[in-house]
Amino acid sequence: MKGSSSRMTCLALVGALFLVGCSANKTYRTDLVGACSIGDINCDSSLELSGTGIENSSIALSYVEMNDQGLLRERGQLDRVRELILKRGHHGNQAVMVFIHGWHNNARPDNGNVETFRRLLKSYSSLYPDIAVTGVYVGWRGDSWLLPSAVSFWDRKDVSIEIGQGALIDILSTVEKASISTKSRMVSIGHSFGGSALFNATRSMLLNRLDSPPLALAHEKFPMHAAVGDLIVIVNPAFEAMQYWPLHSATLDRISKKDPLLDRGPRMLILQGQKDWATRYAFPAGRSITVPFEAHVDDSDSMDYEKKFPEWRLDLFAVGHFKELNTHELKNSDSNHADFSKCGKNVDPHGFKGGAWTSPNANIRLEPRINFVPGNPFWVVYDTLLSRGHNDLENGRLTCMVADLISTYTKAEPLLFK
Repeated sequence: MKGSSSRMTCLALVGALFLVGCSANKTYRTDLVGACSIGDINCDSSLELSGTGIENSSIALSYVEMNDQGLLRERGQLDRVRELILKRGHHGNQAVMVFIHGWHNNARPDNGNVETFRRLLKSYSSLYPDIAVTGVYVGWRGDSWLLPSAVSFWDRKDVSIEIGQGALIDILSTVEKASISTKSRMVSIGHSFGGSALFNATRSMLLNRLDSPPLALAHEKFPMHAAVGDLIVIVNPAFEAMQYWPLHSATLDRISKKDPLLDRGPRMLILQGQKDWATRYAFPAGRSITVPFEAHVDDSDSMDYEKKFPEWRLDLFAVGHFKELNTHELKNSDSNHADFSKCGKNVDPHGFKGGAWTSPNANIRLEPRINFVPGNPFWVVYDTLLSRGHNDLENGRLTCMVADLISTYTKAEPLLFK
């Protein structure tokens, strides 16, 4: 009788923990017809507008949500994104920015990453008042447990891979096709586990495009045709170097066998902050639980002239903190100070020399490290300059640097996007 009572008590405690700790598994943007004013924290629509209509709003923000299995929660959300880009891009003067959030976040109207992305869109809109800025926020269940949330590290990491191999590919392909058809610029941004999702979604596309570029990029010389949209930016990525290795190895192999286009900018920019304690310490601590149970050898995919690394190291550390894969670092340029009023303007589109590039308006120089191979369009940047923490997504100089970088893809001023 006493044993039965103890078992019942344990079951009750487990049940209470489940009820208190389980995070909501739901769709937040259920209205597929109406629209809200941008920033409305009570909005349940999949569309937010800064003005009175789709074509008259300087900023439009649309939402697409996925579940833990990597499936779209509502196909109508993606249909609406496509229609939005097509309607707003009819003049060929549109910037499309895709954002995939990280751990602990979702698509709830008052979510911190939602508010951050709204501010980012407003910043770019203020820089380019003549350009329609269209945001696509990709929401997923960034927490499975509320108390304690740290317990969700392992399953949220797995889910980030699941969605990256699932409907996120469909989302990016849909946005890319609509952007190309309207001659709009497309930039995709992923943060933390959102960076893991974005990388997993684009890795297979990039690997394929190294050898088989899509028709829209067929005019680009190797390897600049290996792109998804115009630019992929991954900030403080929470995925291991092992996931990056197949793309890294394949790219260097192709460069060694072909005649690559030199002195061009990146198609993917991985930005790793030195003071990002989450990926520097917490990530390998979490990985250390599972890595010992996996089979590893010295890397079997290295080329003859490449140094071989133990696979357990590649599998343990986040890509940005694996120093042998760092291609660049941030340094102050020769200018005196940043000029945020000119971000994205008067930038030399041919300013890439020997893998180095200067962002004149952010007063930042991307300096290649010894690991950089000329012609490589995938840059892993270690940042000791801005001292960014894990969640520092709104650093003014970082935003300005990205604006300057994007502007190198256009040949005409004052338009940023062709």
